[in-house]
Amino acid sequence: MANNHFFKPLLPGFHSHLTIPEAFLKYIEGRNEQTMAKLRSNASKIIWEVKVEEDGQRLTDGWKEFALAHDLRIGDIVVFRQERNMNFHVTLLGPSCCEIQYGSCLDNENENNLESVEDEEESSEGDEIESLSTESESNQESNFEKIQRKKKVKKHPRREASSSLDPSCFVANVSHATLRYDKLNLPRTFARGNGLDTRMGEIVLMNEKGKSWTLDLKGKKSYGTVYIKRGWRSFCHANGLKAGGFFTFKLIQRGGTPVLRLLSEEPEEE
Repeated sequence: MANNHFFKPLLPGFHSHLTIPEAFLKYIEGRNEQTMAKLRSNASKIIWEVKVEEDGQRLTDGWKEFALAHDLRIGDIVVFRQERNMNFHVTLLGPSCCEIQYGSCLDNENENNLESVEDEEESSEGDEIESLSTESESNQESNFEKIQRKKKVKKHPRREASSSLDPSCFVANVSHATLRYDKLNLPRTFARGNGLDTRMGEIVLMNEKGKSWTLDLKGKKSYGTVYIKRGWRSFCHANGLKAGGFFTFKLIQRGGTPVLRLLSEEPEEE
């Protein structure tokens, strides 16, 4: 089969779905019977399973997770190369029409900022993470690796130092999604190594000046994730932690209520 392509520029509202061009549908065999598409990219080893609706023309459930994981934005362009029927390799281009470059944080400890989509208002305290609609989506979340889009900015000293951090420290990537959903996932090795994966309840975040904020410490055993929420966004806003930044936290108290302290940024040497 020849590798057929189509591309889509991302317009406002693109997170809800993606529509396959009408002219491309002739290349999809039995499209009326298709219920799932498989997407992959060079930025991740995950194969994303996305629900197909409207006679094989619209990608819906799972597309938003793919877009958020790849930090796609209005003005980006996605190029779909058909590999086999509803299996596609997706190339991601920025507004300059050049391929987006991705990097990782904490030496491939990419799961530290799992950005699962959840309701802004949970129906109960037990609804920690919105359940994904299919078993395959659950597998995607359990195997999720965080993809960080490279910025054309001066190197951040905390990011450079991340690989040499002691076990009581981790680097947090403040993204638009972590602020939107008021939630930050902790790196699994950090959480396990410090016993946070078995201690749900409250956790204190402290800034460089000693002011503290009390947040919820929660986890999802089935996915092996530990995260903090209900106050993360307020902490970031109060301390000037903006989306796209990397910031180092140190666990300074394990007993009782855990305490994470934001470390001061060291001046960068020229």
